[in-house]
Parts: sequence; C-alpha cells; structure tokens
Amino acid sequence: FRGDWRGETVMAGLTPTGMFALGLVVLCLLGTRRMQRIPRGLQNLLEMYVEGIEGFIVGIMGEAGRPFVPFLGTLFIYIAIMNLFGLIPGFGSATANINTTMGMAIVVFFVVQYHGIRQNGFSYFKHFLGEPIWLFPIMLPLHVIAEIIRPLTLGLRLYGNIHGEEVAIFSFVLLAVGLPVYLQWLPLQLPMMLLACLTSLIQAVVFVLLTSLYLLLASPEEEH
Repeated sequence: FRGDWRGETVMAGLTPTGMFALGLVVLCLLGTRRMQRIPRGLQNLLEMYVEGIEGFIVGIMGEAGRPFVPFLGTLFIYIAIMNLFGLIPGFGSATANINTTMGMAIVVFFVVQYHGIRQNGFSYFKHFLGEPIWLFPIMLPLHVIAEIIRPLTLGLRLYGNIHGEEVAIFSFVLLAVGLPVYLQWLPLQLPMMLLACLTSLIQAVVFVLLTSLYLLLASPEEEH
C-alpha cells in the first residue's frame, strides 16, 4: 500500500482512477460481447447512457457537438463516479483533490483552443482583439484573462464543492462521536450523504455543460 485514495495513493498499483477505468472497460466488454439488434440487459443500459449524453450535448451544441460526445461523455461519467467514490467508507473522491480537477480543466482548455483553431483557422485569434479593432489594447488583455479564468473556475468550482461535501460529512461523523455513548450509533451524516449523491451528479452535469458552451463559443458563428 502506498499513498492515499485521492490519486497520490496506490493500492496494488491501482489508483481510484485506474480502478474506475478498469471497471469501465470490463463493463463495456460485458455489455457489448453479444450485441443484439433489440438491446436487453446491460447492453440496453449502456445504450441508454450513450443516447442520453448524446441528446444532452447535441441539444446544447447542435449537430456540431456530435463529434464531442465521446470526450464529453467520458468527462461526465468520470466526474460522476469519482465524486461518488468519496461516499464509500474508507475512500475519498479523486475530485476532492485540486490536482485532479485542475488537470481536467487544463485538458478542456486545450481542447477548446484546438477546436477554435481547427474550425476557424488562425482567424480564431481575431476575437481576442475585439471590436472596434482600435480598442484592442484594452480588449486583448481582457479576452486573454477571460480565457485563462475559464479553466480556473471549472477546476476550482468542482474541487470546492466536492471537498466541501467531504468536510461536511466528516464533521457530522465527528459530531456523532461526541454524543453520549448510547446515541453514537445515530447516522447523523446520512442526510448529508444522500444530498451529496444528488450534488455529485449535478457537479458532473455543470462541468460538461460549461465545457459544451466553451466549445460552442469557439465554433464558427453560423454554428452557434
């Protein structure tokens, strides 16, 4: 055993992220090993997820968002599962580590910039100058700062919410320990854990939603 369960930690060589990735691979292999025209069981569950996330992304970005379904769908399921990991006794959410959330935010930043250049060529950088063009000494620094702030807010928002949930749950556990012996069995943290199940999914949706909007803003104007 080395490290802890937040990503610095490795158990038998696997971090929570590695365990999740391995489990997802096994799940997909089991669900697609006997593909049927009319899906049932696990195949049906997987197809429902793919169709749901595809409909969500295409609803925001239009048909231009369809190529991003694998990327955004992976982000959603990774963030959701990592958020929920912290609710398992003895585990911690990988997304409660700022290194994890900022790492994802930086990936999103470069994907957005690559998409903007790929769709618009180097004319993509014209929007940094603003309009009218003679205001560029003011608009250029503002637009650059705005582009840098986007990944910062993505990473910090996710980290702050998930870390705050863990702190709140731990506080309720300590509160129960401080009660008289005959009341220490009360699961005071249970309501907070149930709320955290909901907010963990909401945070995954918010992260994907904002990423979709950033990609949309980097698309050609006719695709907005």
